[in-house]
Amino acid sequence: MKKTWGMKLGMLIVGCAMVANTTIAMAAPSVSETKDNISITKSAEWTQLDGKPNDASGNPYAKVSFKIDATNAPDQVVNVVSKAGDADIIIVLDNSGSMGAEFQAAKDAAADFAAQMIDTPGFNVRVGLVTMGSTGIRAVDFTSDKNKITTAIRTLQFDPVMWGTNFQEALYEAQLMLGESRVKNKLIVFQSDGVPEQCYKTVNCTTKTGADIALGANDSECAINQTNIIKSKFSDVGIATIGYTHATSNHSVLKEMCTKDTAGNKMFFEATARAQVTATLGNLANAFKSTERTFSQIITGNTLVDKVPDEYEIIESTIKSNDSTVTGKVDSAKNTVTFTWGQKLEKKVYELSFIIKLKKSKVPAEYISAKKEVYTNGTTIDVTKDSSGSAVFNYSISKQIPLKSPTLQLNESLFKVQSGAPIIENPEEGAPTVENPDEETPGAGTPGTDCSTPGAQTGSDLGTDETPKTADAFNMNVLFIMAAMAVVGGVTAVIIRKRRAF
Repeated sequence: MKKTWGMKLGMLIVGCAMVANTTIAMAAPSVSETKDNISITKSAEWTQLDGKPNDASGNPYAKVSFKIDATNAPDQVVNVVSKAGDADIIIVLDNSGSMGAEFQAAKDAAADFAAQMIDTPGFNVRVGLVTMGSTGIRAVDFTSDKNKITTAIRTLQFDPVMWGTNFQEALYEAQLMLGESRVKNKLIVFQSDGVPEQCYKTVNCTTKTGADIALGANDSECAINQTNIIKSKFSDVGIATIGYTHATSNHSVLKEMCTKDTAGNKMFFEATARAQVTATLGNLANAFKSTERTFSQIITGNTLVDKVPDEYEIIESTIKSNDSTVTGKVDSAKNTVTFTWGQKLEKKVYELSFIIKLKKSKVPAEYISAKKEVYTNGTTIDVTKDSSGSAVFNYSISKQIPLKSPTLQLNESLFKVQSGAPIIENPEEGAPTVENPDEETPGAGTPGTDCSTPGAQTGSDLGTDETPKTADAFNMNVLFIMAAMAVVGGVTAVIIRKRRAF
């Protein structure tokens, strides 16, 4: 008899615990990462906008939130000031005849790269162009006019003198441009398919003279020595070299010319196109993307970049921050939100958020019927795909904390369109509810208004949208657990009374 009652009691307690645990699991999913005593938590939950869980087409809203706790960050991390407007980049582009089939793809990739760097959020990047054929020519001075520099690159023609690749003159022209720069971050992106080749071999490979002209036994040595002069004159310069590969290419000089990144790796990138085959833009763009990541670590200070899957639309007016120095900007083409620190990272807690809208037309019907979980950052909502690194916090100039993606659970009620502020009957897991739709919700209104930062709400405004709070769900869980414990207590009392009756 004792074992029977004991087993029943144990099963009842376990059952209540399982139900309570299931209820607790209904809280908004989140992911967390910690590095250098900086803790970042990203969460996602279904929410409402203007009192509605979805728009007129049934596209549901979700809120994406970040909590960045830097209260215990080391001094050497938080004392780094973000360098807004401090980057000048020189693109040196080989337009000699040997570039052949690679030339057009190289121009397209270089133009795209220049545009991306100029568009870096929160920073005034300037880009200049030097061409390199039989002579080195300064084609475009430093400019932040994206159309000017990209047009100059895309319309560049082969050098009419179809011999020679004058590395040294091109490097010398870049050196003169760097002398006119007053910013800290100076970068050269040097691109060629081979080695220096001039028609004459002298103690230097240019007709120019002066103390800043390098000497050498041959063309290659002159180019390397000219690069060393640049490095000595501008200790903070970064030099990335990109070598286009074909049957006769040799990248030994390019590997000697480049500098190292913050991780100690040489900034040399190889593009594997061949002269006999039309080079694809994708092959060469990959080299530029690698270079861009390296440079982004140098020229950007403290930023948080979140790549949202293409199945979502970002609602820019809903961007919020609890700090007026942190601004948010949306890049619709890339479907990203970038938060930029206007000043250095402080030892405090930052809270950032924005609302996204899931496009019903892009969600497979079986995802909804099966109540699948979906990603909120990455390239797709498909949880079988890798989303690592699509949300990244950049800090202390060259450090990063990548975040994986929190998930949202789908259900059919999310997509139901109702007039007014809807009441969802029998809401399934994760669905937002409105108990009193006729009552005015405190803090409701047009998101993004009354803010010190355009497009971002700050201070006490943070969190005033109508998102079902995780804390509310937690309180319900506590009440449920207390009720379950009361039931267990009552049953226990009955058991004890019955046992005494025996």
